[in-house]
Amino acid sequence: MFSRKRGLNRFIQSSLAGMLLFSSISGGIFSSKVNAANWSNVHHVPGSLQTFVEYGNGKWMSLGYYLDYHVSTDSVTWDNRNLGMTLEPSNVKFLNSTWYLTGSDGVYKTNDPVTAWTSLDATLKNTHINDIAYSADTNRYVLAGQDKLYSFIGNGKPEVVYTDNSVPNFYRVTYGDGVYIATTYMDGEATKIYRSTDGLSWAQVYTTNRGQAIFDIAYGNHVFVAVGEAGQAYVSNDGISWTKATVLNYNGMGLASVTYAAGKFYTVSTNERVASSRNGVNWLEEWSQVSSSIDFADISIGGGRAVAVGYDNLTYDGHIKSAPVPVVNSVTVSPTSATVVQGGTEQLTATVDVSGGAAQTVTWSSSDSSGNV
Repeated sequence: MFSRKRGLNRFIQSSLAGMLLFSSISGGIFSSKVNAANWSNVHHVPGSLQTFVEYGNGKWMSLGYYLDYHVSTDSVTWDNRNLGMTLEPSNVKFLNSTWYLTGSDGVYKTNDPVTAWTSLDATLKNTHINDIAYSADTNRYVLAGQDKLYSFIGNGKPEVVYTDNSVPNFYRVTYGDGVYIATTYMDGEATKIYRSTDGLSWAQVYTTNRGQAIFDIAYGNHVFVAVGEAGQAYVSNDGISWTKATVLNYNGMGLASVTYAAGKFYTVSTNERVASSRNGVNWLEEWSQVSSSIDFADISIGGGRAVAVGYDNLTYDGHIKSAPVPVVNSVTVSPTSATVVQGGTEQLTATVDVSGGAAQTVTWSSSDSSGNV
């Protein structure tokens, strides 16, 4: 399996009382899983491994290892483009209304993936940066690359805030609930997990077993979930204490990436495998094709659609597949009960947990036949 976390050489080697409340969101429905019957092969890229996919501002972007990239607004029709630069890509993220591309030549950014990409900072040129995270609470960014972690605020200059010469490769970084988490990756080595509450001071908090390295990490619903080698998932509520779990029947398989959307974590693996979990511990296989030679490398959820990208391990062609996902995860109403005198009013607020990017329309109706409520 070619995990998007590994280099090409590695690949070659191996309710209110008396009222009825109804909410609809873009016609979506409640559902427990990705609709497996409707996964479709929507784009074929001959000779190029598709390694990363991201969703933001109504668009998907799939990036190939050979710097071809493909953009879609509906997850079905994709174009063909090339970055026109020289670097080994390591991740693509949409943060704070901006697209970021990290790799062997620093960090590039753009407001729209169909327009030009510009260098984040000239001092990062020729510096291998693997990942970027952002805190909207403090407007602080953190970069992970090689033996260093960098940080900056807003449009500031990236500065080295942490160096560990014993760590060959800070690989992934994410943020959630006031905590940054960074993970290392080196082929054949254990992964170290580092934690910070300000993006400046860091401490190592956990080390995996050798042969169970972490490839990716995500945050959602007050939980951090990391995935990687041997079908292992690592879960933490605070970033300090971590629990290890094996993803159902995926023991021995690499879990290439993890993302959180619509109330679930999603991970992907070989033979088009897609699994989901609400807590990172208990997982459900959403889709697989055991006879398929397509291995998924990444997955992104947005606008009520799931997009998984990968490659055919026989032909090395890239593939992009798409499927519908649940749009609504939950609806809550505040206050949950109220007493209103005749002629009085009460303000109700509906909060909807919805897939990223989906339009929200909340429609209210009453069960009071008199028409007074």
